Amino acid sequence: MFIIVAYDISDDSLRSYIEKTLLDYNGSRVQKSVFEILISKKLWNALKKNLARVELQEKDSIKIYFLCD
Repeated sequence: MFIIVAYDISDDSLRSYIEKTLLDYNGSRVQKSVFEILISKKLWNALKKNLARVELQEKDSIKIYFLCD
């Protein structure tokens, strides 16, 4: 599956964690806060769990878009 992950995180350490996590899943940065990832369903489930652990501030966001093959 092919996904786009875009985020807006105000905390530097949390933003760095998100960046590192996306890079760990072979994400390719296309803009400063936007990554493309070609990912298997199994790895997607693991990534989803990692991102769900993140405690976002009210003004922060992580958006994930699924693209067709």
